[in-house]
Amino acid sequence: MNISPNKALHLTAIPLRSIAAGELSRYLGRCASEITGPRAEHSLVI
Repeated sequence: MNISPNKALHLTAIPLRSIAAGELSRYLGRCASEITGPRAEHSLVI
């Protein structure tokens, strides 16, 4: 199977974006819990 470089880049970009989104939501949840208290982390919806 021959995949063009652009297609291969696109295929790897999707999981990287989802990993980055997960890290960002974890970071925002941690910041919110520091500001408002530990219960905010469970009620935070992104």
